[in-house]
Amino acid sequence: MIVTNAIKQIVTTIPEINHPSFQNTTHEFMFGTMFPKLLRQVTFGTGKGGLAKWGSKKYVADFFDPDTNTIFEIDGASHNSKYRQVADALRDKFFENKGIKTIRISNRMVERLYVQQLKEDIAINGKKYQQAFNEFF
Repeated sequence: MIVTNAIKQIVTTIPEINHPSFQNTTHEFMFGTMFPKLLRQVTFGTGKGGLAKWGSKKYVADFFDPDTNTIFEIDGASHNSKYRQVADALRDKFFENKGIKTIRISNRMVERLYVQQLKEDIAINGKKYQQAFNEFF
């Protein structure tokens, strides 16, 4: 399908955004463009004794929605290892204890959501885009 191939080309050429204290992955950038109202890279301290109890002095959430008290973690392939699964489970428990829900979204799911949103946008605004993207119509 022409649209799907075009989307794959777009996804592979999205630049990564660099920040002095953190670096977004391509998939985090994509997710952020779909949900611009979410706070990015929010740091949560684990408190006194946190290193011993939680294995870290702080956790940085990829995205945070303060209205629903939910964090969204964009998980790449590195989260499939046994070590990362244990570390993620401990991290999720920390947030659960603070009353914060964690939603983990795979890179693959971010790509699917991105393509779905783009297709819906083209269906709604297709005539606006037709001149600029004539080869897709």
